[in-house]
Amino acid sequence: MTAQPVPPCALCLKQLPLQQSHVIPEFMYQPLYDANHRARVLTNDAAQGTRPKYLQKGLRVPLLCFDCEQHINDTCEKPMKAMWVDHQPYADPMIQEHQWVLPAQPDAFRRFHLSVLFRAAAARTLDSAWKNVFAENHLPDMRTALLGTNPISPRRFPIACWGIVDQKLELIPGLVVPPVDRRVLGVNAFYFIYGGFGWLYWCGSHFDEQIATVMMQPDGKIPIGRTHFAEVGHLCEVAFEHLRRVGKASTNKGMATP
Repeated sequence: MTAQPVPPCALCLKQLPLQQSHVIPEFMYQPLYDANHRARVLTNDAAQGTRPKYLQKGLRVPLLCFDCEQHINDTCEKPMKAMWVDHQPYADPMIQEHQWVLPAQPDAFRRFHLSVLFRAAAARTLDSAWKNVFAENHLPDMRTALLGTNPISPRRFPIACWGIVDQKLELIPGLVVPPVDRRVLGVNAFYFIYGGFGWLYWCGSHFDEQIATVMMQPDGKIPIGRTHFAEVGHLCEVAFEHLRRVGKASTNKGMATP
């Protein structure tokens, strides 16, 4: 029997042995683990009442070679963990409906989120969790950005964010929702939930100026709203309502538009 060819590394495209790569990094699962080291994953079916799915090592796929795995870890994951998990720049509980947050390393923050989007898009045919991330046409631009050292343009892959809170307005990190795809403000976008937050990643060939008031700004500040845990089964409605409110708050506060 003829051996199946090993696919190349998704990032460098070299024919090298592949690691079992996380799409959402392991440290984002750490707060989710129960006493049996399991994380709960909420799928679209689970949101409608079926039993939740549990994972013990996060969602992993054969995706990156060893060197690229280390590159992503050093340039994306370590900075994100240091500035967002180890030293939280946001308020929790989220008493205010909206807050503006400035990550310590804005470009590394953008790079981290682009790496999640890239890995999900590259893994779309490898695991059904990522089947909705139709972004293959943008993979070359993502590779160039992730392998390069130049700052990532905030308009090329805009990011929006909102916290998932309980009745005490405290963030709920114990939840992962596989992404869904929608057109938001005229541009293709993907919704992820992990680490206590909902993340909206735009991925289109053009930029709509309406996005400018709700996305992470060129100066690195990002507007963060909040939504209750009970609403996460209605991702589209939650995201649109968040964007509407943040856009209104941005206008009222006179925040600069890029």
